[in-house]
Amino acid sequence: EAPGGRNLRLGLAWHNEAAKIGYAGSLFVMAVAYEKGEGVPADAQRALGLYKLAALSGNASAGNTIGTYFYEGRMLSKDPATARKWFERAAIDGDADAMYNLGAMRRKGEGGSADRTRAWRIPLERSGTARGLAGAVEPSSSGPLASLTRRTLTSCSSRLLTPWLSYTPPSTRNTVRSG
Repeated sequence: EAPGGRNLRLGLAWHNEAAKIGYAGSLFVMAVAYEKGEGVPADAQRALGLYKLAALSGNASAGNTIGTYFYEGRMLSKDPATARKWFERAAIDGDADAMYNLGAMRRKGEGGSADRTRAWRIPLERSGTARGLAGAVEPSSSGPLASLTRRTLTSCSSRLLTPWLSYTPPSTRNTVRSG
């Protein structure tokens, strides 16, 4: 029995069947199960393969997970350029953590050239929200957010955008957010 009285084995059996026909959410659930050894034997390589299939099937959390592994060198060789590509894919698919990670990498120039102007674009343009802007915002009022056009600002809810306009990221932050 899983916590809360849920039957873990039965749930995984259903997810396994859905994963076999390519359901991205179930591919991700099975990847997590194999990575952690919950209800199935731990198998890092199988987990990684399932994460990749889930990401390529449109599961943004799986794409962020793979990006995190490349960024940290966990289960894969450390490769910031490849991490940045996976974060971009996941950000485009709507994962807020990937938006943060991509913005932070672009701002710092990790895995490619520094691009403070583009650091905020995917979170703002693709998602239509400001949730991922924390990784892209610069603390100065003369940064890229200061030059946003009125049209761009009005495309987002000002209620969502306002907290990020005043956000100052800690200078000591050097972590990647994972799902």
